[in-house]
Amino acid sequence: MRKSLLFVAALTLLGLSFATPIAAQESKAVKTMAGILVTVNHFPNDEQKKTLQAVAAESTTTAQEKVLIQAMLSMQHSVTEAEKPKVAAVAKDEKASAGARTIAGILERFLHTASEADKAALKKIA
Repeated sequence: MRKSLLFVAALTLLGLSFATPIAAQESKAVKTMAGILVTVNHFPNDEQKKTLQAVAAESTTTAQEKVLIQAMLSMQHSVTEAEKPKVAAVAKDEKASAGARTIAGILERFLHTASEADKAALKKIA
């Protein structure tokens, strides 16, 4: 009984050592987009656009993240028709990070501002 209890405790500790919050696993680009999207009202302001452009120019920003940044840069109340299929592709792309897929889903639903539920999800990523 004691050995099995110790075994279960060891497995639990091992499992917890691999559990990391989603935000800790996300890139700077994803965290930046999430932080901005929480406060966007209709479209990013000039300062937010400059920040997004700077992040897009970084060599560590992935192709999926650049698609989302471009969608945010061109949005007016919602994602443009030209950007919608690209954003939808990121939402379905299993190679994209969980945070990038979450942001893509939020951008697909975005109308004037993120919903309260979406803001809560973004705050967990940011």
